[in-house]
This record gives sequence, C-alpha cells and structure tokens, in this order.
Amino acid sequence: MYVHSVDSNWTDTEYLFVTAQTIWEIGCKMKNPVEFTEELEKTELSMFGFSDEFIFEIWGDIGDAKSGRMVKVAQFDEQF
Repeated sequence: MYVHSVDSNWTDTEYLFVTAQTIWEIGCKMKNPVEFTEELEKTELSMFGFSDEFIFEIWGDIGDAKSGRMVKVAQFDEQF
C-alpha cells in the first residue's frame, strides 16, 4: 500500500528516508491523528511499535507542514 519495497542492499539512511516518506504520505491523506494511527498500523511500519506520544508528535509536525507553519530554512541538494 504505502511502504515501498525494501532492498536488502539499502543503507540505513536510505531505509530511514523511505520510512519517513511513507509516514509523510500517510499523514498527508489523513484528517486526524486517529485515522493516521490506524493507517500506520496497517503498514509494515507497525513492526516498530511507535508509541502514542511519538505518533502524536509526528501528526503535529505533519499538520504544521501542511498548514504552512513550518519555515523552510534551506534547500538540500547534496548528491550522494
């Protein structure tokens, strides 16, 4: 559904990026933290056992980004 296929040759950084991207994609589509939690639990990310506090904090960050309350500080364009 949301989780992109994982390549066993990925670095920790690549895996972290895909995890963050998946969380963002789910959060952008949900209307409230309950829906967000339920969708996360349907993915492979549920194996991490994120705490309610963590999910609530992430939901707050996503809400801030969606509403424009986060300020973009710099463009990251370094190539690996």
